[in-house]
Amino acid sequence: MKKGIVAFAIEDRGGYSFNGRSLSKDRLMMEDLQRRIAPCQIVTIDSESMLMQLSQQEYLLRENDFIKSEETLVVFANVILPSQIRKTFSDIKEWDYFLYRWNRSYPADQYFSENLALDWALVSKEDIVGSSHPKITFEHWRKNVDE
Repeated sequence: MKKGIVAFAIEDRGGYSFNGRSLSKDRLMMEDLQRRIAPCQIVTIDSESMLMQLSQQEYLLRENDFIKSEETLVVFANVILPSQIRKTFSDIKEWDYFLYRWNRSYPADQYFSENLALDWALVSKEDIVGSSHPKITFEHWRKNVDE
């Protein structure tokens, strides 16, 4: 596996989870993500135990639980910090973050705190229309772990 993509969504203050659950869902956002990563499919990681199981089985879980390609692992970090996923799969040297911003506030008790501007390069940014959110901002960030 040579490349990893972690997709995740945050609210205005960086919150991504409340009481062990994701803050919101949006059907059109997930369709946008699927379009960006095609032909790969998305693995949704909802717990640390799922993350460890994925790691221990060398990316070879049931086909409908996660999708892999020979070169890319794609994970939707539902309630797990993206940095925790990168640490678990330390053999992957090139990482992309697909960050979706809800552009609204939600109650949260877990926050994304990485300062992307320090160690990551912004590749692209655009606004999309969601099914339950009038504007969702998509940001594509890239980092090479060998730097």
